[in-house]
Amino acid sequence: DRRLRLLRLCADGPASVSALAAASADSEPNVSRQLKQLATAGLVRRTRQGQFVEYAIADAGDEANVVSWLLERIGEGDAALR
Repeated sequence: DRRLRLLRLCADGPASVSALAAASADSEPNVSRQLKQLATAGLVRRTRQGQFVEYAIADAGDEANVVSWLLERIGEGDAALR
């Protein structure tokens, strides 16, 4: 799933839409839409860095706990998410 893949990538540290699109082999508009949904759900946070916006895993609250739980269960052994 695209959103799980993006969550896994965001767990590695803050990244721009361009970087996430390149890492996930998806288009920037698609990645941007998925990130918007994740941000609305409180699973990722957006931080403006000049002209760019970086996305990272939310770091507080129940949503962040859900993300941590999901990422622990998925693990790095999942080829699609690696």
